[in-house]
Amino acid sequence: MKPKRRNRYGRLFLVSCFWLVFGSCFTSGAQENSGKHCLGNGNYCVYANGVDIQQVFGPPYSTPSFFNSSLSTSGIEVETSREPGTDIYIHKLYKNGKKVGTITDFVPAGVDCFCRTSDLTEPVYFSLSVENHRNSVSVIDYPRHEKEFGINNSLLVSALPGVFVYNDYPSPFEINHQIVTNGSVRVYPSADDKMEYMLKFGEGKGVLYLVGGPAFQQLNSNLDKILRQKPEELLSNTRGDWHKFVTQRTDFAREIDGQNPDKAELMKAVDDVSVLLRTQQGESGGVLAGHYYHMAYVRDEYGVSRAFLALGYYDEARKILDFYFDVWQRFGVLYNAQAIGIPGIFHKHENDEVEITGYLLIQAFDYLKKTDDKAFVKKILPFLEWSWEVQKKNLVDNMLPFNGDETYIAGGLIPRKVLNDGSAEATLLFVEGGTRLLRFIENEQLKDAAWLNENNDLLDQVKAGFRKNFMKNGRLMANNPSRAEHCDYPEFRYGVCLYPGHGGYRGILKHHKGSLYFCKECYGKVSDGIESEPSDEFFLPSVYLMPIYVDAELFTNEEKETMLNELVALYQQKGRITVAQQEGKLLGYDYGLFLYALTWFNHPLAKDIYLKMMDLRDETGTWCEYYLNDVPNGCRYRPWESGINIEAAVNYVEGNQITKNRDEINDVK
Repeated sequence: MKPKRRNRYGRLFLVSCFWLVFGSCFTSGAQENSGKHCLGNGNYCVYANGVDIQQVFGPPYSTPSFFNSSLSTSGIEVETSREPGTDIYIHKLYKNGKKVGTITDFVPAGVDCFCRTSDLTEPVYFSLSVENHRNSVSVIDYPRHEKEFGINNSLLVSALPGVFVYNDYPSPFEINHQIVTNGSVRVYPSADDKMEYMLKFGEGKGVLYLVGGPAFQQLNSNLDKILRQKPEELLSNTRGDWHKFVTQRTDFAREIDGQNPDKAELMKAVDDVSVLLRTQQGESGGVLAGHYYHMAYVRDEYGVSRAFLALGYYDEARKILDFYFDVWQRFGVLYNAQAIGIPGIFHKHENDEVEITGYLLIQAFDYLKKTDDKAFVKKILPFLEWSWEVQKKNLVDNMLPFNGDETYIAGGLIPRKVLNDGSAEATLLFVEGGTRLLRFIENEQLKDAAWLNENNDLLDQVKAGFRKNFMKNGRLMANNPSRAEHCDYPEFRYGVCLYPGHGGYRGILKHHKGSLYFCKECYGKVSDGIESEPSDEFFLPSVYLMPIYVDAELFTNEEKETMLNELVALYQQKGRITVAQQEGKLLGYDYGLFLYALTWFNHPLAKDIYLKMMDLRDETGTWCEYYLNDVPNGCRYRPWESGINIEAAVNYVEGNQITKNRDEINDVK
């Protein structure tokens, strides 16, 4: 249970002392997903909940998971903590109040494996399940290395090419893992199921390795590399690698007044989120969107990039853009999400040419503003031009539609039938991204006057129509249904079937009428009577806050402040800023956007929202996808939400740095 706020400042002192010793600390098994966290080195990635292993990916990151392991000894309580500045997790095990030992988890630096060491005074047992995806996975005893390295057990787990990576996207190559035990750790097969095992962590010291390939020859090379080092060496090298990462970070402890009562809690949150972001960033630069979404989603990467830049991790921010530039160079296109490390696997949705492309443009120029790395932006310029051009052909009445996996739609805040309505957010991103792109091209003299004039004229036309299209009685609408009345509907498209009662199907769809598209099974049914209903108009807090978050030039500061004050009034009336169809549902980054805006305008409500946002963190010190009445809901340990929120927290605690710099920013414009 969280302490009441009246004890908050006393708690901050305790948080400071406790974190210096233990980092993030929580008791596992208290509730489902209560301690969900990630361990990863860019190639090998493990999601765990306390001491339970729930998913194992890699190499590379977007391969499917085959393993899960849970504590099965009854009467054991586990206290899990993370070493500050690392993704090394220490589990202290107790029985009847007496400590029975310690288990340590880490993914070694530069080695494609997961390592679990144990030092126990009595045996502790875990289940180990190998998931047989569509009967494509096999497990065999593989006793190689037994004599040379004293291995107790070794199991080779292999999956055939074609095993699904995510949804129904097949892997183009074979995937291999090896389960290896040493010392006091042993694995025993179940008598009933060849895919079910028992892990015994016996008295004394032992080691469990989960080693990846994916190819058989890579697996053998990785295993040799691991077994020729002692676990203590692997652990020491891992600490050293994390130390290098931490030292790259902006030293907020030095920048923030030592008397600031929020300093200690912020320092802990910065460390928690830094580890969250780094562990989920693949070697190629793409960042996983979380344990439910094991690919690199373009929209999510924007919030991650903002966080990296805010924390001082400029190389990591550049790597995200490099990742997308590489995918685009290979295939000439980007979709809603792309696999990390497996070229050619995409997670498509409706209207993938809009919104995410706007984020990409703004992301590139956010990076440029922080680093002045013009050479890099010029290198990826063809990709940025593509991100601009593909949006243009989707303009109808100077409006862009919604992306099919856009949070408001995917999260159920507004219905999917609005997909082809005008989207205020997608159109705003087009304007702001285009403004930055065209300004850069003009300043660097990279295009001729005719090209610039043509594109600036289009941009001015969309700007001029924005208020007419999306402002109603002084309020910013999330959508404008009139666009759907004038757009052309292709006969076929990829997306989600909208036949009544057939939610969840994703694939090739055929146009029925209006905004309705059906899959091949549903299209064959009697459907003439199913009509496309007109959309309602929706007003969403996040849409109000986005102009401030992306520093939109389309709006004046007075207009932005007016929109912010409307949300302040809503919050003061309801105690929340959600106006969703599902009352009480909050996007995990809503308070981050709200705090960012309040800090920008030095609003006195910022303190309350900072406290509320920080109190939403779970046991790992991070934020999740959604909240229902302030209770975590959806995907835990989320990069996008945590990235937005930590940037807002840093800006607030640093002393309203945004407000101090605002006049300077406007002068530059």
